[in-house]
Amino acid sequence: MIVYRNETRCTASHAALAELRESLGSARSLGAGPARYDRLIALLIDGGALESAVADALCPEIDRVLPPMAALHRVTRALAGAAWCAWRGIEHDVRGHLDHAADALSGLERAELPSEVALAVPEGFAHYAVYPECYFEAAARLEAEHGAERDAPGPMATCLGLRTIGATLVACVTAVLAERGWQLASFTVRPRGHPFDRRPRFASELAAALRERLAGWFLVVDEGPGLSGSSLDGTVDALVQLGVPEERIALFPSWCTDGSALRSARARDRWPRLRQTVIPFENVWLESGRLARACGAAALEDLSAGAWRRRLIPDARDWPAVQPQHERRKYLDIASAGGGKVGARHLLRFAGLGRFGARRLERAQALSAMGWSPEPLGVAHGFLCTRWVEGTPLAAADVTSHLIAAIARYAADVRALAPAEPGASREALAEMAAFNAARALGDEWGERAHRAMGAARWSDHACIIDGRMLPHEWLRTPHGYMKTDALDHGDDHFMPGPQDIAWDLAAAAVEFALDADGERALVDAYARHSGDRGTAERLPAYRLAYLAFRVGYCTLAAEALGSISSAAADAERFRAATARYAAALRDALCRAPASDRHRGGAPRYDLVIFDADGTLRRTTVAGQPCPFDDGDWELRPGVPDAIRRLATPVAPRFGIASNQDRIAYGQLTLARARRLLRALAREALGRALPDDAIQLCPHADEAGCSCRKPAPAMLERIMAFWGVPPERTLFVGDAETDREAARRAGIDFIWADDLFGTTMPDAPALAQQT
Repeated sequence: MIVYRNETRCTASHAALAELRESLGSARSLGAGPARYDRLIALLIDGGALESAVADALCPEIDRVLPPMAALHRVTRALAGAAWCAWRGIEHDVRGHLDHAADALSGLERAELPSEVALAVPEGFAHYAVYPECYFEAAARLEAEHGAERDAPGPMATCLGLRTIGATLVACVTAVLAERGWQLASFTVRPRGHPFDRRPRFASELAAALRERLAGWFLVVDEGPGLSGSSLDGTVDALVQLGVPEERIALFPSWCTDGSALRSARARDRWPRLRQTVIPFENVWLESGRLARACGAAALEDLSAGAWRRRLIPDARDWPAVQPQHERRKYLDIASAGGGKVGARHLLRFAGLGRFGARRLERAQALSAMGWSPEPLGVAHGFLCTRWVEGTPLAAADVTSHLIAAIARYAADVRALAPAEPGASREALAEMAAFNAARALGDEWGERAHRAMGAARWSDHACIIDGRMLPHEWLRTPHGYMKTDALDHGDDHFMPGPQDIAWDLAAAAVEFALDADGERALVDAYARHSGDRGTAERLPAYRLAYLAFRVGYCTLAAEALGSISSAAADAERFRAATARYAAALRDALCRAPASDRHRGGAPRYDLVIFDADGTLRRTTVAGQPCPFDDGDWELRPGVPDAIRRLATPVAPRFGIASNQDRIAYGQLTLARARRLLRALAREALGRALPDDAIQLCPHADEAGCSCRKPAPAMLERIMAFWGVPPERTLFVGDAETDREAARRAGIDFIWADDLFGTTMPDAPALAQQT
């Protein structure tokens, strides 16, 4: 199921460096105190995000040891050192670490950096209350446990941070151990591949550097494990393949598990044998009283992971389904300290560290001024403090004309907030709707969704929507209706991200089961308040997209909770919700218009891979076998029409596999070749492709590598990334080496001349060619 989206922001490398340098200068001018400490944590997070982005740009396929990456790591580690000293109150050392960070940043002014980087959101810092301080304390525990073994110059450890968030977290671990005299080497790596089978790839120089340190500890640092545990396990497996004994590997995850619930079979088998060094959030922030003191609270009641239901909804039979891992941490101040009277309650809700929390505060202030959200009192250590509002959560049966009018006003007010760059594109929403419908209802329904989304009307106006329009998110209070949980779900790592407000209107219509008259009243009232008159035409497509998303989300939540005995009730609630959304999706598809662009007769595949040169593109420079720059190529005639015919819901995935031997001959750089292939994907396929779906071989023909076609390795990597078997994959090429690569990979093949002709070959013709 498709429910997640990528949260990235493209920016010029040197602009990001200048922004970091300015923030560092501001922090250096502040005196000791909570404001400077929060600024140091924000700096550390931003430094790690930039380090990770540069590493991803310089190492698109395989992790290497490169000077710019080492220089950026020195910056992040110096910022971690400053935060670690401030955390312990050792002020005289904070300044020295900040000076080291400033010097390292100055040295990067002359570094050869990629012109542009994609800054990814570190999800743990933004959404899930992963704290650098927990990793500081975990590293201190490891050092304390092995202090008896120490003799100068101290134990040896090699630290691997898993990008994105691992670039920051590994700096936290190394900052502590470096201070205690450990002999350290530190790197960041990117596990790649299918979500349930990720592993890093080490270039020869990185592998050699790791082998030189086999006698010491190997520390693997990340925020996981996630559903599968494969990123951490795959990294451990790669180290074991290099000769590292398992007993010398220690994991630094964000939570401790025995591995029994992980989706990766290999991770489940290995996890019990691995050492895990974890200091939980509760130890650092709750049992110590730090969070309560920072927010002026005397006692905190935990409302996280669905616990709020016990306080607000008396009958458990009425409880909505909750996926605990996706809920933000939240606590109720049940007795105000600092002179406040008992009963003057406040709610503390994780809003995000650094810039993420600052953005949530701004939104909370805007919504509070409009009367929709409780008054925000500030942000402390990533937690937003608001006044507690007594009220009753609504149910779908509570819909009235007054509520419909309130939802319409709320949607108009949310749309009036600052516009935003769209999150999921129209193509991505259509892909999600078709894919999830096919998985939930069958391929025919996926095709219906594809045709309906192709006929959809769209708006170019996007805002940070609410994203949580379920009935229980609305409170009935003595002063009217109030919207809860309205700060971050419209801009997190789930679909759809910033979007047309029609998403929220469609969600409200679905969740409150509005009939035709109720939906018309909602849309008309919204139009009166907003001046947006075209919503009724856009609503059907967003209803399909919303229902497809909820089907996907509830399906995955039920699967994840099904193996946890304590979560059995919520797993059953999600299964019931899945059935309800699937029925509504089927009904909406029966009433949806069809796109006139659909054509029958196309063979059905889950994945179509293309060769590049001579297949999707041709050079415009005489005698040049492939493009060396942006103006050196054009699409082959017939490509756009053929792609539209291929792009059915049962073939929603694409890939590119290209021999690029001109890299080996020095005529083209690897970075430029990848950039040109990314541009080709956007132009030919109408969408960006993940890097793992674009495979190239940079080796010369005479090198005898295992990836150059006719070898099948590139095709196999793309299939592994998408999780598609050979029998559901098609390869399109223009050379005999392409056809041989397809044969060795066990997949169907079609000549580019045939595919991009005036007619679409049928399945028997494909079978004859292969």
